Amino acid sequence: MFWEPARWCSHNSRCDQHSIMFTSPGSLREEMEMPVTEIEELDRADEALAITKRYAAYAGGAAFIPIPVVDLAAVAALQLKLVKDLSDLYDVKFSTNAGKASITALLSTIVPVGAGVTAASFLKAVPILGTALGVVTAPVFAAAATYAVGRTFTMHFESGGTMLTFDAEKMREFFKSEYDTATKSRSSSSSSSSAKAS
Repeated sequence: MFWEPARWCSHNSRCDQHSIMFTSPGSLREEMEMPVTEIEELDRADEALAITKRYAAYAGGAAFIPIPVVDLAAVAALQLKLVKDLSDLYDVKFSTNAGKASITALLSTIVPVGAGVTAASFLKAVPILGTALGVVTAPVFAAAATYAVGRTFTMHFESGGTMLTFDAEKMREFFKSEYDTATKSRSSSSSSSSAKAS
């Protein structure tokens, strides 16, 4: 006998607008669908990750600019635009000043590395060797830092935070962890590519 979903639902409190029951002769199978809000949250988190990866790639490319300081300015602009796009995705009011302050605070977590990136930028002013060293070192750091910025703000926005409630101090450990993971991943990829090329 086939069961009628409407009749079964009227006697079962578990049935709601997000559930569907499938039946067949001799057996009854119930499958609950995920609530729409949860699906939307998953889709948004996936989109946030895609946005973050895209800007990380852009930042890595910007670090190849052979002109000192210009490359740093380009990376900084990309990181700010990344936060802007993420805030738009999560319907959070964006503030340029708050964004700059928060990103700066996060990057201070990796001050030695940040100083290294700055040095790599200025190395490009040195003919031939300096340019080569700057191009090799800066892209990995720029991409990893940008990725970590995106992941950190995504986590903050996912928890319901806003630009004004962002606390860089509380997010430092998470930011550092994401940065370290991205750096190792990109360094490994670079090493693999070099090995294959040789």
